[in-house]
Amino acid sequence: MKRGRFLAILSAAIFCVSFPLPSFRNPSIPFMSGFQCLGWCFHALTEFNFRDPEDYYFGGFVFSNLIFVVCIIPILIDRFRFKLARHLLALASLHVFSLFVICVINSHLGDLGIGYYFWLGAFLILNLAFYLDQPAWSPDPA
Repeated sequence: MKRGRFLAILSAAIFCVSFPLPSFRNPSIPFMSGFQCLGWCFHALTEFNFRDPEDYYFGGFVFSNLIFVVCIIPILIDRFRFKLARHLLALASLHVFSLFVICVINSHLGDLGIGYYFWLGAFLILNLAFYLDQPAWSPDPA
């Protein structure tokens, strides 16, 4: 099995494990699981109020999860590869990582639970899988 494919399967397993774990602390709920966070973000996305920039930000996590699921396909199926998946996954990973940065800046690092770190790790491992699965550079014969 190729390293990239193995890492993609590993990242998918970690991604699935992250959802039942406590992920984020909300003022109204002590710790929300990944499933609850996804529901909360989906609700923010479908409300269409968008009075606050937070609604756009948290709604983006729904798309980040969707991009993760879609980006596993090209690495598992050899004949179906496209560069767009790598770039979309990189953007989604930066969006997921931005929550960590925001919590560090605002001194709310305790609001992130173990599920968030598993989720972030799944994104980073899938990025690594894409990096390791691309063909090695070879010089042009002269």
